[in-house]
Formats: sequence, structure tokens, C-alpha cells
Amino acid sequence: MHGLYAGLASQQYSTLACLIGVQDFAKAVRDSTFEARIKTIPGPFALEAKRSGGPVDSAVVERVWKKITPGILEFELPVLLKELGAEKQGFYVGQGAKDPRNPIQYVKEAAEGCPGVSLVIDEAAAHEVSDLLWTRLLSFLSH
Repeated sequence: MHGLYAGLASQQYSTLACLIGVQDFAKAVRDSTFEARIKTIPGPFALEAKRSGGPVDSAVVERVWKKITPGILEFELPVLLKELGAEKQGFYVGQGAKDPRNPIQYVKEAAEGCPGVSLVIDEAAAHEVSDLLWTRLLSFLSH
């Protein structure tokens, strides 16, 4: 995820490499597929749910993300990948198919038809940098 946003923030990066970290936060809110992601920092979501008097739902998640990461919901992953893939000399995205924090269907949909994006999926991996993803990244960077 850091590589994705670094590529947006600065033109000095000609090549981007994202391992286990591309997610469409807005789509996760719309589809209520945020559970695994918010478990990594449960405190703010529990506090916001308590303040609102309800459960941790899409509205709570949206409010928290707007507070702790202003603007993140404005970035649609398909648009980001298409724009960055077209402007960079190389853009590697390595993703575990079983990653609960970054749903693979979102990553596949977003990367489909994006010029310059090299998507590598490890079918056996979850939210981890597997040997396969690492090896493919090193190969990508060496070309």
C-alpha cells in the first residue's frame, strides 16, 4: 500500500512494487468487506461505534477512515492502477489469493486491462510475502 501512495505522491519513482498492499478502501466500505482490515487496529472503530451507539458497520468504518486517513476513500483502486501503470516504467503488484485484508477479487478487477501493471497472485498465500511473490518481484526488478 505504501508503494501505491508513494507513486501517487511523487513523480520521482519510475517503478513501483506493491506486495500484499493494494486495497480499495471505498469499495470495502460499500461492500462491507472491511472486517479483516479493521481488526488490525480495532480501537478507533470500537470507540466510534460506542460513540454512535451501534455496531461497527460501514458508516462507522467510513467515519473512522475519514478521520485517520483523510482522502483515502476518494482513491478508487481501478483508477489508481490504470493511471500509475500507464505513467510508470513498471508496476508490480504481488498479492496472496487468500488475503482477507486485501480481497483478491478487488485486486484482479482493478488490475484487469491496466497497461504496465504486472499482477502476480500466489494462490496459497494470505497476507504475507511468500517466496513466490518475493522471487517474482526480484525478477521483475532485474528487467
